[in-house]
Amino acid sequence: MQKYEKFHLKDEQTVSSAVSAWTGVAGIFGLLAALIVVYLVRPGYTVAWLILMGSAAVPMLFAEYYRNRHWKSLVIAPGIFTYQQILGWKIRGLLFAGLIWVVTLTVFQFANMAVTATLLEFLPWLGPVLLVYLLFYLIKVRSEDWEPGTLLSLGYALDQQGYHWDVWKNTARNHLIKAFFLPLMIDASYLWLVMFYHDLERGFQIAWYFVPMALLYLIDTVYATIGYMCNSHRLDTHIRSSNPYLLAWVAALVCYPPLMFLRENAGLMLYTQNGSGTGGAPWMVWFERGSLLFYSWGAVIVALTVIYAWATVIFGIRFSNLTNRGIITNGPYRYFKHPAYLAKNLSWWFLYVPFLSMASGWHTLQMVGALLVTNMIYWCRAKTEEWHLMQDPQYQAYSKWIARNGLFARMKKLF
Repeated sequence: MQKYEKFHLKDEQTVSSAVSAWTGVAGIFGLLAALIVVYLVRPGYTVAWLILMGSAAVPMLFAEYYRNRHWKSLVIAPGIFTYQQILGWKIRGLLFAGLIWVVTLTVFQFANMAVTATLLEFLPWLGPVLLVYLLFYLIKVRSEDWEPGTLLSLGYALDQQGYHWDVWKNTARNHLIKAFFLPLMIDASYLWLVMFYHDLERGFQIAWYFVPMALLYLIDTVYATIGYMCNSHRLDTHIRSSNPYLLAWVAALVCYPPLMFLRENAGLMLYTQNGSGTGGAPWMVWFERGSLLFYSWGAVIVALTVIYAWATVIFGIRFSNLTNRGIITNGPYRYFKHPAYLAKNLSWWFLYVPFLSMASGWHTLQMVGALLVTNMIYWCRAKTEEWHLMQDPQYQAYSKWIARNGLFARMKKLF
């Protein structure tokens, strides 16, 4: 069900966003407060991660609940059923989703042992929470449990229609997305938390760059983790639809482990000379440490990463790859259709500066080629996302508005 509708717009108006910018801001305040607390108290990293997640998620959940408190689902149960029937449908749905999660974790995540180790570390903490949620789900029936795409509606459809390909396919896509990306984001947010506190101990000459970069990627991965966890019809943050195009899935999954390792083996990753003492920032090799150009170049990379993180924060608790969970039109999306992809790809060009390579000309060509291939992958992601989202009338209206009023359109008018 689409809640936000404003399709006939004047040029100066934009499409209503599915989430308020204040939702993301509320999470930022909670996250930064938690970072200060855990830095002073110094609990273990696992406990620190849990505090961080809760402190960022709770304000955003409250903001979304307050914003959607008057909204009620129009979907009602298709009949009067016994508790045994409903319980059977819920169990069918859980078993089907559980099979997808087990297969996905086995095939993809266990190929990446770092992710597996992180998941096992969090299992004692998250396991009881998951069990309580499952028991609550099995015992209680809510109106939104009958929404299309929920496990109850899946179990009901399978019982009524038998093998129904559309029902299986759509539900499988939704759970495959969460089963693939959620473990990755848990691992990434945990690693960025560790890296952030490690970078705080560096000397100022390089900490001025590494600390904000680690913080920005920590914010990005924390919001992504929360987004994959908070899929709720009650909060209107459920998956409206998932991307049906194979090219979209290939382009997205190849950007993440373990499929990303295939890009490494194919030579499509960004290799640079060994910049001894740079702390993992290749651009530092080519500039005199402490010079104006040194600080200016790093500031540009940080600024682009701010845009990238902002494009995630503005989703609040709705971030998710390969899905439509409501069209976002505020924040950086008021200026660009794909601000995260644009900022990330530009930052890579600044980060690796292949045109200033001190190695051979052949190495420079390899660097340029690797970057161009990476840019093409993200171009494919952007185009296939548009193919999917254009099925939503609200995105159609947004696309027309951004074509007239986006930053590129305004620059064209000037020239």
